Amino acid sequence: MVDHPRSQLQEEQKCHIIKLYDEKSYVTTDEAVESLTKALESFSLKRSTVNNSILYECNLSMKKLSRQLVARNDAAQIDIRYEWVLKWTTTDIDYMRNCIFTDESAFDINMRPTYDRSIRNTPAVTKTPLTKASISLFSGA
Repeated sequence: MVDHPRSQLQEEQKCHIIKLYDEKSYVTTDEAVESLTKALESFSLKRSTVNNSILYECNLSMKKLSRQLVARNDAAQIDIRYEWVLKWTTTDIDYMRNCIFTDESAFDINMRPTYDRSIRNTPAVTKTPLTKASISLFSGA
């Protein structure tokens, strides 16, 4: 285990950082420094010091973000998919061969960085609203 020097952040500053990342987990270190400077008059630490504090004292690490639709596992959505499968299984098409099924493929309007900070050893997952066209595509060969 690496021995890190005594914290240069005060408790008030740590609380501010944690609250900031709770509200907007994709804040950059520069934005965190700017927020601390605006919120706390006496703040004057370097970016690298703040970044180390975020990582080692606040226990927040940077991860690739995994997005999940809020409605993805909704009971109504599952019923719609079930009915869709029943509809296609009653046809004479051999859907087990030469078919492509594509679901939830469209432009994602939730424009935000592909990274997030979350507590170490936990995945960075965000729930996003459905803001794209719902597409179910069936292509038979």
